[in-house]
Amino acid sequence: MPLHFYRSPRKSILLLIIMVAACFSACSTTPPTDYCTIAPPDPNPHLAQVNGTLLMQASYTSSIYALQASNGTSQWQYSANQLNVLPDAVYANGSNNIYALQPDTGQQIWHTSNVFFIAATSSMVFVESVNPTPLLIALDASTGKQLWQQTIDMNVPPHSIQVANGLVYVASDYGLARALKISDGTQVWQYNTGASPGGENNLVMDISNGVVYLKSDQIYALRASNGSVLWRFPKSGNSMLLNNGIVYAMADHLANGQFVSDTVYALRASDGTQLWQWATPTTDQPYQLSIGNGVLYLGPQEHAVHPIPNSYQNHLYVLNSSTGKPLWDTPVSDKGVSLAATDTTVYLLSSSTLEAHRISDGTTLWHTPINETELLVANSVVYAATAGNSNSCFATTPSTIDAVNMDNGTHLWSRTLKAVTSPTLQ
Repeated sequence: MPLHFYRSPRKSILLLIIMVAACFSACSTTPPTDYCTIAPPDPNPHLAQVNGTLLMQASYTSSIYALQASNGTSQWQYSANQLNVLPDAVYANGSNNIYALQPDTGQQIWHTSNVFFIAATSSMVFVESVNPTPLLIALDASTGKQLWQQTIDMNVPPHSIQVANGLVYVASDYGLARALKISDGTQVWQYNTGASPGGENNLVMDISNGVVYLKSDQIYALRASNGSVLWRFPKSGNSMLLNNGIVYAMADHLANGQFVSDTVYALRASDGTQLWQWATPTTDQPYQLSIGNGVLYLGPQEHAVHPIPNSYQNHLYVLNSSTGKPLWDTPVSDKGVSLAATDTTVYLLSSSTLEAHRISDGTTLWHTPINETELLVANSVVYAATAGNSNSCFATTPSTIDAVNMDNGTHLWSRTLKAVTSPTLQ
């Protein structure tokens, strides 16, 4: 069972466009070094595997790579900024274009322009258009043809979408959640938490068993059919997770100008009853929260320009997710580690080492030197990779990826990947 995390493609694309535009403006002629005062390139690639094909996306080289997962042989490459993967299609985004591609061959299924990708299911793709009128548009996943569209308020733009119970649930920035008919986009209900913009009030949404769970200024549980409030919990912070009938909420407070974590709460999903709470050992840092296979992973969030949801800094704490009982903890690199887990083993990747630990007690099973930044575990293999850079404000670097045996750390293969320079399939 994979760890759960969310990354906003639309916001990443907008951030990338702003940064690249700033760099082109500053670096188009050979300017003094201090002209290139923009954020450094994101070294964390997006990794996924579909039916024997390993997919990797590097934002700062605008490259998507498809490799044979077993040996690293190149299958195809594409020039695009974002990658969204489903079993039947890969959605590549670049320059306000979305390309639906076959995962194994990269052949284009369909293409549409002047939109941002939001989410996709096996039958529908949801995109946002902002020119000239802000619209939420539903497309047929097989053909790319428009099914319906709805006008949206750009003051609360949609950032995540889920489909369940014959409805499309849209979470917008901060406090607004809406339910739309899947057939034509007609609004069935909406709920506004009333949270003010900024801070930790960004909206997180999950859906299970006819209930919509929202994290905003509080934790809310809404009846999925009509949006009525079932229960609410007055604590909230930077994250919320739903797993096996329990809602996990990280509570934060403002200290010295930043939001820092102090307590994680476990709530019964059906009625909001508090099951347990765990105070963070430090209260001067924001904490990450992730879950997998009955285990909760917590630790200080890596203070980086590009934080990722399963990255920890200084210390990692592992709890039983049902009881909140600590299982074990371990110091980790102050430069941050990435985490991935299977049923029995958790893998930690620092800047120089990949380690495997037994989940039950933290015993180190093996470790191997490796210099990568992001992890994926699939089909008995641990893939570790780093995204390259072709932004002229910084040193040009290739993307790299290594594959090791998940049982003993034996190195299987490695590849160095140059930036994809052609906008078409290679």
